Amino acid sequence: MKVVKQLPIYFIGRIFPAAVAFFGISIYTHLLEPASFGTYALLISVSFLVGMTGFSWLRIAALRMLATVSREDEPDFTATIAIAFLGTAVAVVGVVIGVLHAYNAGLPLVMIVLTAASAVSSAWFELNITVSQAQAKLLTLAALQIARSLAALAATLTLIKLGFKDTALLGGFVVGNLVSIGSAPLWATAVHGRFRMPILARLFHFGWPSSVAAINNFSATFMRYMLEITSGSVAVGIYATTVDFANQTISLLIGTASLAGQPLAFRARDQGTHDELIAQLRTNATLIVMIGLGATVGLITLAGPISRVYFGSKFHATAGPLLEQVLIISAIGVFCAGLRGSYFEQAFEIAYKTWPLVVIMFIRTITTVGVGFVMVKAHGIIGAAVTVLASDLLSTLISYLWGRRLIRMPIPLMNVAKTALAALVMSGTILLVPGRDSLTGLTIAIASGVLAYAVALLLLFRETLGGSAKFTGAVRSVLTRS
Repeated sequence: MKVVKQLPIYFIGRIFPAAVAFFGISIYTHLLEPASFGTYALLISVSFLVGMTGFSWLRIAALRMLATVSREDEPDFTATIAIAFLGTAVAVVGVVIGVLHAYNAGLPLVMIVLTAASAVSSAWFELNITVSQAQAKLLTLAALQIARSLAALAATLTLIKLGFKDTALLGGFVVGNLVSIGSAPLWATAVHGRFRMPILARLFHFGWPSSVAAINNFSATFMRYMLEITSGSVAVGIYATTVDFANQTISLLIGTASLAGQPLAFRARDQGTHDELIAQLRTNATLIVMIGLGATVGLITLAGPISRVYFGSKFHATAGPLLEQVLIISAIGVFCAGLRGSYFEQAFEIAYKTWPLVVIMFIRTITTVGVGFVMVKAHGIIGAAVTVLASDLLSTLISYLWGRRLIRMPIPLMNVAKTALAALVMSGTILLVPGRDSLTGLTIAIASGVLAYAVALLLLFRETLGGSAKFTGAVRSVLTRS
């Protein structure tokens, strides 16, 4: 179980940025009003939509192919990827400028520039993460993610202190992504390689369905603009804050197991046996559920205290109980989306048949837009959250059923049951902590829940973890003596 041995490095590289983001959102909601956050949410959603659509093909193809490319071919592959990125960046910047001009011709130039810069800088950072992942440069991957989180937080707080509001969050995000400049050693082989059209064609042929599927991000952008039209930027700020919080605390953690397991699954498919592939996929599924379910149950259990303590007074005074309700709905939706994107959709990537992702994206987008148009007009923020949850449930089910026709992605039911039991132990422990509506009480509740969950997992999975991961050697010894 090599993935378990690699997990601590991935975990450090993900948990630290998650912690920074966790406290960062709280700080921002205490310093900014909902309307300012809403403006930022609208612009960053455009950045993500255009950026993901433009660059996703290159990132997913780089991950799939660099994970198994020979050393002899690596220079030409990395050179071709780098040049393809530059060409795509020009197109993405043009589209972002055009979209924002069409949306609001009077939008300040600095906002347009920062939005375009967010799209390109984020894509460059994620591409460097992908190359690090594919080349198994785990320490580089962790260092980049930690550096980005710290740089973004520091830059954002500095800009807020200087009097900026809407631009502070965008500017901080760009600065954080620029730490990827320090990843130049990843591209050392590109200097000795040449751009090759056949490699570009192969990359594009494999990756284009992923870029088309990335239009799925239109769902998030659509919801925010619908709320802007029907309820104003304050509603956008409240909705985006809670949804982004769920994404930062659940999706980011689920991605940890995906980062560790995906390249190993690709290698098992290309260089190993079918049994090795199934074993690796079973391990991936267990880790994704272990991390994702714990985060989801913990967030649901603490939704009330978090909404009252974590978010700023202006947000709570404006939204009240809505914050708690949207947090719970969003947590479930993000968990489903994490299972789909980090596990079930791997079936299409492993089998080199990514075009079904386009169909699934189309179904999800049509469902979100059609249902959301009615639900947001009738129920506002809650309607938006319920619509996204429904579309995530539907698309996850479709991905699972369709993927089974290519590769039967195993679902380790016994491990899922053990994880659910550990999550119940965590939830019960949290509920026993008094004073959760204070900062001290909430902190103690989170720490107690994490500790209870970790102990429960170690007890329930002691044979798996203790027998295959070096970092649990001491724990295994204690458990054996007991």
